[in-house]
Parts: sequence; C-alpha cells; structure tokens
Amino acid sequence: MWTTDDTETFTGVIGKIVDIHDERQKVSELEHKATHDTMTGLVNHVHAKEMIAEVLAGNPNREFALVIFDLDHFKQANDNYGHYFGDQVLKHVAEKLNKSVRSTDISARIGGDEFLIFIEYDNNLEMIIDRIFHSLTGQFQNFKISLSMGIAETNVCGRDYAHLFCCADKALYVVKNSGRGRYCTYDNSMQEQF
Repeated sequence: MWTTDDTETFTGVIGKIVDIHDERQKVSELEHKATHDTMTGLVNHVHAKEMIAEVLAGNPNREFALVIFDLDHFKQANDNYGHYFGDQVLKHVAEKLNKSVRSTDISARIGGDEFLIFIEYDNNLEMIIDRIFHSLTGQFQNFKISLSMGIAETNVCGRDYAHLFCCADKALYVVKNSGRGRYCTYDNSMQEQF
C-alpha cells in the first residue's frame, strides 16, 4: 500500500527523470543546430572540416577526394523566381545528394549554393563522381539544375584539409571559366594558372 508520502516521492522522481530527458533532448537539438545547415539538414562547413580532418588522420593509407560544387546560374533562379524558390532548389539538391552518396561519404552545404562531398575511393573515383554528378543534374520545376564541380585527390594534393579545399576550389574555378556544367580534377599544372 502506498502512502501519500510515497506517491509524492514517486511523482517527484518521475518529474526529475522527465526534466533530465527534456534537458538532454534540448542539448541534442542544440548540438545538431551547431553542426548542421538549418535549411538543408546537411552537415555545415565547420563540422565537415572537423569530420574530414579526423578521417584523414585516422586513415593514412586510404585515398580520398574532396569535391566542391555549386549550382550554375543559381543567382538567376533567385532573381527570376524569388528566394523561396531558390531555397526549394537547395533543399531538392540536398535531398538528391543524400540519396546519391554512400553512408561513408561526407556531404555538406558550405554556403550559398556551394556544397562539398568527401569520398573514399580505390580506383573508381571517376565512376563515383560521374554517378553523383548525373544524379544531381536535371529539371526542378522551371529551373534546369546544372553543376560545376572541382575535385581534389589526396594522392595529388596531400592530406591537409585546407590544401585539399584550395585545390578543389582551383579546379572549380577552371570549370567555371571554361563553360560550366561539368567537373574537373585538380592537377599540378593548375597551380601555375593562379
């Protein structure tokens, strides 16, 4: 038989458990907001950088590629159809990106209409890139989604995140200056162009 004191004690314990659960849930939500892009749900650039640095440090004998891409003529879509439409395009691309990468890959929105993918590969990098590239391009309502991608491989650019990012960015610059709508892998001859 429970007394009134027992019931009050039990109710107090349950209340504290609920409070602890709510507090943990709030902390988890804050951590997610700090590490993910609020619009697309993808990892944000800061967290992607941390994750990639950790993967590179822990896997010195594996080959990786860092891919940076942006949407061709995205500003035009925003100007013609409005920012709400532009946001819908970004969400659509993020959904397709999530479906086209493997669970071991890292995908992130790094700002505006720029995205990042970090891929481990053996000898099949071009096949992986080609599959991702073609899965992301296509029509979204009135807007034709076209991408420009720059790729940096660890076997060419090393294992430092900042240098990999710089190499991928240079390859992206080459693509954008030569017509867009394709991808390009960094090679050392590009260093002389900048």
